[in-house]
Amino acid sequence: MPSENPNNANGLGGLSPDELFARGMQSVKMTGAGGLTTWEPPPVAEAALLFPAYEVLEIIGRGGMGAVYRARQLALDRIVAIKLLPLEVSVDRDFAERFKREARTMAKMNHPNIVSVFDFGTTKGGTCSL
Repeated sequence: MPSENPNNANGLGGLSPDELFARGMQSVKMTGAGGLTTWEPPPVAEAALLFPAYEVLEIIGRGGMGAVYRARQLALDRIVAIKLLPLEVSVDRDFAERFKREARTMAKMNHPNIVSVFDFGTTKGGTCSL
């Protein structure tokens, strides 16, 4: 049940950010031959092959909806985070379109508590990344 927010001051329809996140995590169900599956992100060496303009340093987070890698953007010598989505959700046209809209929206935002988006796209293998 949504949190009470009579003023709707946060502009989130009365939902807390935690509730929105939880709903978003449930919006895409990954399925496999035997039902729900657990996605295993590529190891650092394989991820590095997907992003030749970056030195992929380590995996810093992972879940059913993707993995986040710490990397160095070689051209600008800065540390960045790369989010890589599973191929299964990347090939879903509706999901890929939502991902693109989310990336564009996030790129327009500037706030200390929101990660800046510098680029997004699709790897040669068809996987969405941010």
